[in-house]
Amino acid sequence: VQKFDSNGNFLLKWGSQGVADGQFNAPRGLEQVPANCIGSCVLTSSIFDSGVSGGAALNTIMWQGNQPAGTAAKFQIASSNSSSGPWNYLGSDGSGSSYYTPAGPNVQVKIRSADHNNKRYFRYKIFFDVSGAIVSRVDDVILNWSP
Repeated sequence: VQKFDSNGNFLLKWGSQGVADGQFNAPRGLEQVPANCIGSCVLTSSIFDSGVSGGAALNTIMWQGNQPAGTAAKFQIASSNSSSGPWNYLGSDGSGSSYYTPAGPNVQVKIRSADHNNKRYFRYKIFFDVSGAIVSRVDDVILNWSP
């Protein structure tokens, strides 16, 4: 994974390919939010492998960044025991029409355990609510999980 600033300058990188701690096993590409999105835009994460053969428990989700007035960043999470899915994105009530909606950056939201316990692989979608040409800036998404 590589991180760049808003001008495209390289900042840092972490992880490598593999199955050990700090490594990514067959990650998939991360979509980019289009600069011309209007109303609502969606970003889909790579596939993350917990490395736990019996699956892990997803506990909380939060994001870091900036949330201008009139904007929002909300999430749906999908989990599977196979790196190829199926990927059913679910929100806080266990349906595909709800979202995990932190009140802002650095605010944790509890993940519904009935939907995501004992699954090895996971990914998420971020739904950006846009105000005119202004959108929240999400620098990091933090999913807390336990084996």
